[in-house]
Amino acid sequence: MHTIFSHLCSDYWQHLLDTDPTIGRSVGDRRLVHLLFKESLNDIQLRYDVARRFQSKLATIEQSELTSEESRSYQLLHRELSNTVREFEFERHLRHEFFPFTPDFRMVLYLNDGAVLSKRDVEDYLQRLSSIPLLFQDYQDRVKQGCAKGYRIPAVLLDTVINSPLEQSRQPIRKSGFFKPLEGRLSDKYPDQATKAEKIISEQVYPALANWSQFVKERLGQHRTDQISLAKTDPDYYRYLVEKETLCSTSAEDTHQLGLSEVARIGAEMEKVAKKAGFSTGASELKKHLATSQTYFSESAQALNNTVAILSKKIDGMIPEFFSLIPRTTYSIESIDPETSASMPPAFAQPNPANGSRSGIHWLTSLPEKCPSYMHTPLALHEAWPGHLLHIAVLQELDNIPEFQKHRPLEYNAYAEGWALYCERLGHDMGLYDDPIDHFGQLMMEMWRATRLVVDTGIHYYGWSREQANTYMHKYLSLSEATIAAEVDRYIGMPAQALSYKMGDTCIQSLRDKCETELSEKFSLREFHRQLMICGPVTLNLLEQHIASWIKEIQAKNSKTA
Repeated sequence: MHTIFSHLCSDYWQHLLDTDPTIGRSVGDRRLVHLLFKESLNDIQLRYDVARRFQSKLATIEQSELTSEESRSYQLLHRELSNTVREFEFERHLRHEFFPFTPDFRMVLYLNDGAVLSKRDVEDYLQRLSSIPLLFQDYQDRVKQGCAKGYRIPAVLLDTVINSPLEQSRQPIRKSGFFKPLEGRLSDKYPDQATKAEKIISEQVYPALANWSQFVKERLGQHRTDQISLAKTDPDYYRYLVEKETLCSTSAEDTHQLGLSEVARIGAEMEKVAKKAGFSTGASELKKHLATSQTYFSESAQALNNTVAILSKKIDGMIPEFFSLIPRTTYSIESIDPETSASMPPAFAQPNPANGSRSGIHWLTSLPEKCPSYMHTPLALHEAWPGHLLHIAVLQELDNIPEFQKHRPLEYNAYAEGWALYCERLGHDMGLYDDPIDHFGQLMMEMWRATRLVVDTGIHYYGWSREQANTYMHKYLSLSEATIAAEVDRYIGMPAQALSYKMGDTCIQSLRDKCETELSEKFSLREFHRQLMICGPVTLNLLEQHIASWIKEIQAKNSKTA
C-alpha cells in the first residue's frame, strides 16, 4: 500500500464530509447533520480552492509506484478534482440550468435520505427543515451573480421554476414531502416535535418556497432567453458535460450517431415482437392498442403497489442464480404521495444509507395511469433488485476501494445508470419477458433511453428546436404529450445528464458480449456480474480495463490446466 496516496484519499474523504451534508447523512457522520445542503458562493469557492490544493498533492505521487487498484483510484481522484476545478471555471454554479429541478424533486428526496428513527434524529431533521430558508437565500445570491455575469435561463423552463415551488407550498402540511419522514408512528411517539415540524414548514419552509418563486419570476423573468442550445452559447461547456456524464471520451457527434443506430435496431426488434403479439401491421398498431386500452392499468395506487411487490419478490428469489454478491440489507416498496406523483417519474430508487440505519426504498407513483403493467418488470429490475438498490448496497459493503469512490455512485452516473438499464434486459435471462407485451414494454423503455442520445445532442450540439425534439420523440415513443414535453425540458435544463443511461448500458452489454465470445464455455454470468461490481464506481474505460484483465486471468488459468 502506498502510504502517502492512502492518506491523501482519506483526507479527501474527510473534506467531502466537511462540505457535503448528504454524504454525511448516508454514512452516519454527524458533523453537518443540521444542514440539508451547503451551496453558498463561499462553499463553492472553498471546494474549488481545496480541489486545487489536492491536485498539487496528487501530482507529487508517482503513479508507477501504485498497485493496479491504487492506480485506478488515482485516476478517479484525478478526475473528480479536475471536474471540480473545471466546473468552477465554467461557472456552473452561476448558470441556471439546474434550477427547474431543485425545488420539486431533489430537495424532498434528499430531505428523506437519512433514517429518522430516534428523538435525536427528529431534532436533527427539524434543524434541516429550518435550514431551508437560508439555502434559498444562497440560491438567490448565485442567481443574482449569474445574471450579472450575463447568464440567462431558457424561457421555456421559466414556468416550471416558478410553479413547482408554489405547488409544493400549497400541499397540506402532513401530506407534503417535507413532513413525510415524520409521518406515522414517529408523529405519535413524538407529538411535540411533529407539531414543531408543522410550524417550521408552515412558517419557514412554505414562505421560503413562495419567496423563491416570486424571486424567480421577478429576477429570472428579466433574464431569460429563447435560446435552448449550448451549441449556440457555449459548445466547450457541452463537450465537457458529455464527457463527464458518459464517463468516456466520446464526442457529441459519435453519441448522436450511436443513438440513431440504437433507435433503428430497437425499432426493428419492436416490429418483430409486435407481430409475434398478433398485431399484423406491426409496432404502430400495438402502440395504439397500448395507448387506448385500459386493461394494463391497476385499479388504485395500493393495487399497483401490491402487484409490483409480488413481482419484486419473484425477482428476489432468482437473484442468487445470477449474482454471487448479495447485500446484507433489503428494501421496501412505497407509494409517492398523490400530490407529488404528478410531477415525478413513475418510479425511482432511494438507496439505503451506508450505515444500515434503514432499508432502501423503491418508490412507485400513486397514479396508476403513469405505470401500466408492461412497465412493471423493467422498472422493478431497474430501480430495485438487481438494479440500483442491490447495486448501491453491494458497493457500500466493498472494502477494497476508497470511501470517496464507494459512497458517491452518482459521480459515476453512466456506471450506475448503465448497470440499471442493463438489468432491465437481464429480465430476458430470467424469463420475465416471455409474454410479447411485456417484451414490447421492455423495448419501449430501452427506446426511451436511446432517443435521449439523439435528442440531447440534437438540442445542444446540432441546435434543434424544442419542437424538433418533441416531434422526434413522438415518432418513436408512445408516451403522452405532457410526458414527452417534460422529458425534452429536462434535457434542455440538464444538458448531457440523460446520455448516461444508454452509454453505460451499451458499454456493459458490449463487455458481456466480449466475455462470452472470448471465454466461451468458461464464461460465468454470476462472475461477470461480480466483476462489474467489485471494481466499484468507475469510468467506462477503467471498467473495460478491469474486465479485460479478468479475461486474461481466466485464459491464463485455462492455459496452465490445458
